[in-house]
Amino acid sequence: MSNIAALFSIASLSLESPNRVHVKVPSAINKVELEREFFDLKPFLTKQLGNNQIEFDVAIAPEKNKEYLITTEEKYQKLLEINPIIAELRKKLDLDF
Repeated sequence: MSNIAALFSIASLSLESPNRVHVKVPSAINKVELEREFFDLKPFLTKQLGNNQIEFDVAIAPEKNKEYLITTEEKYQKLLEINPIIAELRKKLDLDF
């Protein structure tokens, strides 16, 4: 998969006007990479669409509801939600966290 295809797969695109495309990406790194890709993409689109007024707005929209597990207890509880048999395995192996 090319870099631009990967970036567009995680981006959210919307057409703000006939000439302006608004793109939301989850991180600043993605924004920089996408803006770099637009350097080559814009001339191609301008020629193909016959529109030299195309503009891209790239904004950072971090993923909401992203869950960060920090403590061992939080990690264990998350794994327990995914697979309850872990509690039984922990007891059998006499494991502590």
